[in-house]
Amino acid sequence: MTLLRPLLVGILAIVLSGCTTSADGLLNVSGIWAGTVTNPETSASMTLRLQLAETAGSISGTARLAGFMTAEVSGSRSGRNASMNVYGEFLDPGIVLSGVLTASTFTGTWSVSGGAGSPVSLERQ
Repeated sequence: MTLLRPLLVGILAIVLSGCTTSADGLLNVSGIWAGTVTNPETSASMTLRLQLAETAGSISGTARLAGFMTAEVSGSRSGRNASMNVYGEFLDPGIVLSGVLTASTFTGTWSVSGGAGSPVSLERQ
């Protein structure tokens, strides 16, 4: 057991080094997130890339949808739950993202404000 203890401590340190935490010790969404989303109205797939910053649970940043539409992002995080509004010139009334975070994924739904929802899964880049 004495020989295994340093090995286990080393493995635990490597696993924990991949997590991004905020000042409150919880997950922080700051960084780049990307994935493919499906338009719930047309079933067309498109890429979604978010560049986010988080301060004290408040989320801000930019989004790029389908490689050319740029939009603003604002939202909030409470524990592992996050909700974001994506809005801009090409996105009126905007998109609502809501879901659950892990250190490397955001899984939930996205919808055009007031419309039908569709699953979304983004990965930290």
